[in-house]
Amino acid sequence: MLFLKRLEAVGFKSFADPLTINFDHEMIGIVGPNGSGKSNITDAIRWCLGEQSIKSLRGDNSEDVIFNGSDAKSALNMAEVKLTFDNTRRIFNLDYDEIEIVRRVFRGSGENEYFINNQRVRLKDVQEFALDTGLTKSSLAIISQGNINGFAEAKPLERRALFEEAAGVAKYKKRKLESLKKLERSNENLDRLKDIINEIERKLPSLKRQSSKALRYKEKKDKLNEIELSILVKDITFFNEKLLELREQQKVITSEKHEAERDLKNKENEYNELTKVNYGLDNKINSLSKDFQGLVTEIGNLKVQKIELDNKKNSLKMANNDITIVEMLAKYNDLKAIVQMETEKLAALKTQQVEDHDSQRSLVKTQGSLNEQLGALNRSIIRLETDLEQAQRNIDNQDNLHPGVKNIIKNKNVLPGIVGLVQEIISFDDKYEYAMAVALSGRLQDIIVKNVDSAKKAISYLKQNNAGHATFIPLDRIQPRYISDNEQFVIKSVPGFLGLGHNLITTKKEYRQAVDYLLSRYIICDNFDSAQEVGQLLNFKYNIVTLEGEIIRPQGAITGGSRNAKQIIVNFEKELTTIREQLAKKVAEQEAINKQLNGLKTQLEEINEKISENQASIGASKRQIEIVEQDKLKIKNEYQLLTAKNIDESEFENGSESININEMINQKEIIKVNIEQQLNVARSLKEKQTVTLNDLNNYISERRYYISALQEQVGKISTDISMLNVKTQQDLMRLTEEYHMTYEHATTLSLAAIDNEEAVREEIKQLRSDLADIGNVNLEAIAEYQEEDSRYNFMLKEYEDLNKSVKNLLHSISEMDNLMQEQFDQTIKAVNKNLPHTFEVLFGGGTAKIIYTEPDNILETGVDIKVSPPGKNIANLNLLSGGEKSLVALSVLFAILKARPIPLVILDEAEAPLDPANVERFAKYIKTFIDTTQFLIVTHRVGTMANCDILYGATMQKKGVTKIVSIKLQQAEELIKNIESEGENRVN
Repeated sequence: MLFLKRLEAVGFKSFADPLTINFDHEMIGIVGPNGSGKSNITDAIRWCLGEQSIKSLRGDNSEDVIFNGSDAKSALNMAEVKLTFDNTRRIFNLDYDEIEIVRRVFRGSGENEYFINNQRVRLKDVQEFALDTGLTKSSLAIISQGNINGFAEAKPLERRALFEEAAGVAKYKKRKLESLKKLERSNENLDRLKDIINEIERKLPSLKRQSSKALRYKEKKDKLNEIELSILVKDITFFNEKLLELREQQKVITSEKHEAERDLKNKENEYNELTKVNYGLDNKINSLSKDFQGLVTEIGNLKVQKIELDNKKNSLKMANNDITIVEMLAKYNDLKAIVQMETEKLAALKTQQVEDHDSQRSLVKTQGSLNEQLGALNRSIIRLETDLEQAQRNIDNQDNLHPGVKNIIKNKNVLPGIVGLVQEIISFDDKYEYAMAVALSGRLQDIIVKNVDSAKKAISYLKQNNAGHATFIPLDRIQPRYISDNEQFVIKSVPGFLGLGHNLITTKKEYRQAVDYLLSRYIICDNFDSAQEVGQLLNFKYNIVTLEGEIIRPQGAITGGSRNAKQIIVNFEKELTTIREQLAKKVAEQEAINKQLNGLKTQLEEINEKISENQASIGASKRQIEIVEQDKLKIKNEYQLLTAKNIDESEFENGSESININEMINQKEIIKVNIEQQLNVARSLKEKQTVTLNDLNNYISERRYYISALQEQVGKISTDISMLNVKTQQDLMRLTEEYHMTYEHATTLSLAAIDNEEAVREEIKQLRSDLADIGNVNLEAIAEYQEEDSRYNFMLKEYEDLNKSVKNLLHSISEMDNLMQEQFDQTIKAVNKNLPHTFEVLFGGGTAKIIYTEPDNILETGVDIKVSPPGKNIANLNLLSGGEKSLVALSVLFAILKARPIPLVILDEAEAPLDPANVERFAKYIKTFIDTTQFLIVTHRVGTMANCDILYGATMQKKGVTKIVSIKLQQAEELIKNIESEGENRVN
C-alpha cells in the first residue's frame, strides 16, 4: 500500500539543498555510509509529524535541526519539511485524497509553523494526525536498533505504551490526560469561583442597601435637576432682563445726577464769585458814600464862602442904589457857569457812554467765544462719558473677549487652575503700546493656567457646552526659547535697538515664564531702518517690531501701515483709566470756562448798569441845561427892561476869588456827579446781585436736594443690581457646579415647561429637603451593585456550567476508560492470536504470548511477554541475545500489523543484530504485509536490500551536505562492502 508519497526538505539538518524523495513503492530501502545523513530522513518524517523531543532527534535545541553550515555552504536561517500522503483510504480524517503536512522553524526566534494542505494549524492538530498514522515515538511503527533493545528490556508499564499505540487508544489516553488536567483545572476553578461567590455574597447586601439609597437619591436628584434647570434658566433670564432695565435706569439717573452735579458746581462757583463781588460792592459803596458826603460838605462850604463873598460885595454896592441890577448880573453869570459845567459834564458822559458800549461789545464777543468753547467741551464730555460707560461695560460684561475666553473667565472660580489673561498680567511703558500690540497680536486673550490638567478640564468644559474655544498657556509645560547671548551682543550696538520684548514687560515673578514664552524672540527697535539693520545682522531669524507697529517677520516678510486706535488696546483697565483722566481734564476745563463766564456776566451786568446810569445822567444833564437856559433868558429879558441894555454886553465885575470859588464848585460838582453815578451803579448792582444771590441760594438748595434724591435712587438701584448680581452669580455657579454647563448652553436645551411656578419652587424645596434627609450617598454603588449582581449571577452560571462540565468530563473519562479497556483488551487478544505465528516464522519455531501483569486492572496493567524460542524456556527477555531480542520485537510488530495494520512503518537498522539467515527471513516476511503497510527501511544488510522494491543511497558529495540518489542493488552491495571494510580498518 502506498501511503507516504513524497518527502521534501530544505535546511533540515544536513539537507542544505532542496531535497525531494518520491516514495512510489511499498518497500523502500535507504542505504548509505555512517554519517551520510540517511537517518535524517526518518528524523525529518518524525519532526514534520510534530515530534517535540529534540533530544530524540539528536539535538539540544530547536535550532539544531536547521542546517548550520559547512566548509562548502553557509548556514541557513530556516528548516522546512513537507510530507505528502495518499489519503484515498481516508486514513486521515479529512475529505481530501492527498494530504500535505508542512513544518517550518526559523533561526533566532525559534518559531515553528505548521500547515495542513496550506492551512496554518496548531502543533496539536499535527500530533493528532500522527496518532491516526501510528507514527509516534512510543509506537512500534518507528523502530531503530535502540528501540529493539529497549522493547525487550522495557518494564511492563513502559511496554504497555507500545500496545496502546497499536490498540489505537493512545489518542484516547492523551485525551483522557487532557481531560484529567482540564478536570483538575475545572476543580480549581470551581474552588476559585466558590470563593468569589462567597465574597460577592458578603458584599451584595451592603451594596444593595447603598444602591437602593443612591437610586432614591438619584431619582429625586434627576427630578430636581429636570425642574431646577428650568427654574435656574428662567431666573437667570429674568435677572438678566431686570439687570438690563436697572442698569438703563441707573445710566439715565446717573447721567442726570452728573449733569445736576456739574450744574450745582457751576452755580456754587457762581454764588461764590457773586458773594466776593457783592462784598466788593459793599466796600465800594461805603467808600463812594464817604467820598460823596465829603464832596457835598466841600461844595456846601464853597457855596457858603461864595454867598458870604457876594453879600459882602453887594453891601458895598448898596450905596449906589443899584443892587437889583447887580444881583441880576451875578445870577446871570452863575447860570452861565452852571450851563458851562453841565455842558462839560454832558460831554464827559457821552464819552464814557461810548467807551462803555465798546467794553460791552468786547465782553459780549468774549462771552460768545467762551460759550462756543463750552459747547465743544460739553460735547467732548458727553462723548467721553459714553466711552467711559462703554469701556466699563466691556470690562464688566467682558464684551471684548472671545466667546470661549469669556466663558472660561466667567467661571474661573469653578474651573481649577485658571490664573487669568495675558493682557491682565502685563504692563509696560506707554511708548511701547504699538509695538506690544503687534507683538502680542492674537495672544492677549490667551489664558494662563497652572498646569496641563487645568487646560484639559477647561477645554472639556468648552466642548461640553459648545461654548467656543480658547488658547491656554500651562505654566508647568511651556518652554521659552531665547535669543543666544552672542546674537544679543551683536545687536546691542545697533542704533535704535531698544531691547527684547520680554525684557520690556513688567509682570509678577510667577508669570515671568509665560511672558518669556510669548516675547523672548521678539526684538523691539525705534524705527524701520534700525529694525532692518538688526534683521540683516541676524539673517531675519526673529520677529522685529518698531515703535510705530511695523514688523519684520522671520525670513523677511514685512507688515506695516496705519492702525485704528481701537486695534492697539492692550490693557482695557488702562484704557478705562485713560478715559477717566481725559474726562477729568475736560471737566476741569469746563469749570474754568464757567468761572470765566460767571466773571464776564458780572462785568456785563456792571457795564450795563453804568450805561443805564450814564444814559439817565445824560438826560438829566440835558434837562438841567434847558432849565438853566430858560432862567438865563428870563433874567436877560428883565435886565433889558430895567436897563434897556443887553445883559451879555454888560460888564460885571466879579473878583478872582469869586471866580475861583465858582470853578472849584463846578469841579467838585462834576466829581460829585461822577461819584454819585458810580454810587448809583454800585447800589443798583448790589440790589440786583442780592436778588441773584438769594435766587442762587434757593436754586443750590433745590439742586442739592435733587442730587440727594437722585443719589438715593442710584444707591437703591445699585443695591438692587448688587443683589441681582449675587443671585445671578449664585444661579450661574449652581448651573456650572451642578450641571457643568453655561447659561448660554442651557438656553439651547429642551427644558421642562413650567405651568405653576410657585408649585414647582415648592417642589424644589421639598426635593432638596428630601435629599438632605437621605444624606451622603455613594452614587457609584448603583453601578457597583449592578456590576457585582451581574458578576454574581454570571459566576453562579459559570459555577453551574463548570460543575456540569466537570460531571461531563467525569462521564467522558469513564466512557474513555471503558472504550480504552475494551479496545486495549481486544487488541491484546488479537495480537496474541497472531503472535505465535509471527514468532514461529521469525524464530523458525517456538512460541510467544502476551500477558497482563494485573489482569484485574486492564486500564493500568503492565504488559509482559512470555517467549519460548525453539529448544529454550526463557523466564526473562534480558537473557536473550541481541539478535533474539530483535526477533522478539519484530515478531510483536508483525503480530500487531496483522491485528491492526499500520499504514507506514519505518525500520532504522532494526535487523542489524540479525544473522544473514534471519535477515533474509525478516525481509521476505515484510513482503507479506505490503498490501496494508508501506515500509521505509534504513539498512546496510544485503538480504534486506535485495527484497526492497527500490533503493535510495545517501551520500555526501559535499562535506556536510546530504544528497539522496536512486541506486541499484549492485551499487548498494559495493557500498555495504565499503562500509564493512571501513569498519574492519577501524577495528585493526
